[in-house]
Amino acid sequence: MDLKNIPEPRLGQNGYKTPMIANYFPVSIRVKEIYQYDVKFEEPLQAIRPRFSLLSQIEKDLGSFVYDGFSILYMMQKIPDYEKVVPFRRKNVKVIIKLTKVLSSDDNDLQPFEQLYNIIFGRVMNCLDFQQIRRNYYDNRNPVRNDQFHFELWHGFFHAIYKTKKGLSLNLDLIHKVVRQDTVLDQIKMVVSFMSDRRGGGYDRDRRSPSRIDYSNPAIQQRIVEEVSNSVVMTIYNNKYYSVTSVDFSKSPMFSFEDARKGTKITLKDYYANQYHKNIADPDQPLLVVERKKKDSTGRPIREEIYLIPELCSMTGLTNSMREDRKLMQSLSKHLHISPDERCSRLKEFVQTILKNEKARKIMDEWGMRIDPNVVRVEGRILDPIKVFFKNKVHDGERPSWDGLLKQATVISPQTFNRWMIVYPQSIDRDIDGFLNALIDVGQRMGIEFDPNKVDLNSVRYPEAKNYLEQLEKLTPEYSLVICVLPRQQKSKYDAIKQIITLHKPVVSQCILANNLRRSPKLMSICTKIVMQINCKAGGSLWGIELPKNKEIMFCGLDVCHDPYKRSQSVAGFVSSTNHNCTNFYSRVIMQKTKEELVNNLASFFFEGIKMYRLKNDKVAPKHIMVFRDGVGDSQMQYVIENEIPAIFEAFKKTPDSYQRPNVTFVVVQKRIKTRIFEAKNGTYKNPQPGTVVDLDITTPNRFDFLHDSSICDILQQITFKLCHLYYNWPGPVRVPAVCQYAHKLSFLVGQSIHQEVHSHLHDKLYFL
Repeated sequence: MDLKNIPEPRLGQNGYKTPMIANYFPVSIRVKEIYQYDVKFEEPLQAIRPRFSLLSQIEKDLGSFVYDGFSILYMMQKIPDYEKVVPFRRKNVKVIIKLTKVLSSDDNDLQPFEQLYNIIFGRVMNCLDFQQIRRNYYDNRNPVRNDQFHFELWHGFFHAIYKTKKGLSLNLDLIHKVVRQDTVLDQIKMVVSFMSDRRGGGYDRDRRSPSRIDYSNPAIQQRIVEEVSNSVVMTIYNNKYYSVTSVDFSKSPMFSFEDARKGTKITLKDYYANQYHKNIADPDQPLLVVERKKKDSTGRPIREEIYLIPELCSMTGLTNSMREDRKLMQSLSKHLHISPDERCSRLKEFVQTILKNEKARKIMDEWGMRIDPNVVRVEGRILDPIKVFFKNKVHDGERPSWDGLLKQATVISPQTFNRWMIVYPQSIDRDIDGFLNALIDVGQRMGIEFDPNKVDLNSVRYPEAKNYLEQLEKLTPEYSLVICVLPRQQKSKYDAIKQIITLHKPVVSQCILANNLRRSPKLMSICTKIVMQINCKAGGSLWGIELPKNKEIMFCGLDVCHDPYKRSQSVAGFVSSTNHNCTNFYSRVIMQKTKEELVNNLASFFFEGIKMYRLKNDKVAPKHIMVFRDGVGDSQMQYVIENEIPAIFEAFKKTPDSYQRPNVTFVVVQKRIKTRIFEAKNGTYKNPQPGTVVDLDITTPNRFDFLHDSSICDILQQITFKLCHLYYNWPGPVRVPAVCQYAHKLSFLVGQSIHQEVHSHLHDKLYFL
């Protein structure tokens, strides 16, 4: 199936219409033709920069051009086939250029113009004196400074040109970047000082730090790895960003490597002194291992590991200590949470800045690119509110949250915990009784029973991981719940606990930070959330919605997350509903190294899901399967259509002949988008209401297959909206259908903490909430 040839569907009709705007600006093409060429270099060149360097040497022959960095060259003029030998780094490289296509603005296919104008707009952004960080641009001339926490907040702009149903449009949005002034080495010294004096407290860059760190100490190594692994750092000498995969304690700045340009060996310390005039103060510090993504001359992605010096890298983002500081987060909120009116105003001002910039305007005029200064206006539809049902209460859907109802409502499927255990640090002995009583009281109110006479209270004097694991080894099959109270956030301890209770001692578990159990007015609210999670993890349900009756629909969520500790491995999470009301679920994961492994296991996932659905529904198999697939980028769409969807149909071949073959609806969910829509009334803008649908003008054409009936569109949109109300970690609608969010939580937990398939006893429980 070719995405380009899928016919246009009809639009939905349900809901009342309302005028809206979106953060898109129409882009028009003011030239008739642009010529596309294929460019080849006879000498393989892995890096992009040498290719640009070679082409710049022949620009006088070619005239003005746009190069995509790999194999495509765009020009306004037509030239005959071109070959030339160009000197480069003491050797000669032949450049071969051939005409492959003539792009016409009259054609319906605007895909080539989308790619070309995105490159051109990158040139436009370079005219504005902004700081480029990866693909985005930030204004580093007017930062918001925070001297207490030693960071700056930079305002910036996301930009991308997309092909929409109305033609090309420029998608703009406000973004922000936290730029820290402390280095990774500063952060390492800080965490080591915490270990040495156990004082704790908030982040203080100026606090005492050890004059010399014993980097060979296993405990120190573990703490450093926990602190910096998976973090994003910025090199202070050229402002490049990298994700840290690990720390190599066997290497230091005295590590020698061969300088490819000079053909001699040089230490990292000397290299940075010579190349960037940066002197290293700590010659013993370990090296950060980061993964650099590159593309070869054909555009194929390749990865390589490189080493960075902590002293020459700054941290990015906010630490947990920063996030826990209420005053800091309130001050940041003023800059991050922008009203719709201000957001739209700033985007319009930015477009005017571009249009008034002489250099930017010259580039756009040369390539026939025109940006409309006004935002796109669209028509939206607001679907009717969704009613949410508890055993004794109904939420009418008029308000976006039913948080207040939880204090009075009985959940629809409450669980009972007859034998359970709490493991906690001895330091909170005086708080544990208050927590226990609050937990039992909240449970009774919601219909969930915690037997107070059959709970084991096991305190640990020293809250080390091994002491928690020692208590967890006492778990037997008769236990239905274990609660672990942790003194602070510590990933290694959390991971160890999750591994033993999902792999070896399969039991419902809940980890809680000790600070949340202190006597406070919020204790009952905290316990309400804990009880909700525990009930769902044990197989219970909290609330329900009304779904199409007698349809026997199995809803499935599928998502893929990367395992940060096994970079070549990713985790695919599969979650399917096992009852008609979509309130009970079955889940599986697979650790995969290639996309093919997911495809090979999809048939098994769906076969097991169908079997479990039939088992839980008096041997009635689903008549319809609705799949919500997350984690798919535009470049992967064709692969999903050609491989994953056929794999689902393979599952039907394994089912008995007596099963009716179900129909399949496959929906791709994309969360990482920068589209913002706002209701437009009386010259002002406000955020859209839950259930707002926009399916015209700014949407991508040719993304539907069989939805050529407006009634089917309405049903799909209505069901999708309803499923957003069934995520039990939040008393309100979420951004994606619940099965999709469950699949994400599943793959994220396994990828971050467990790293393998869990015990089969947990497959029918939401243990990953």
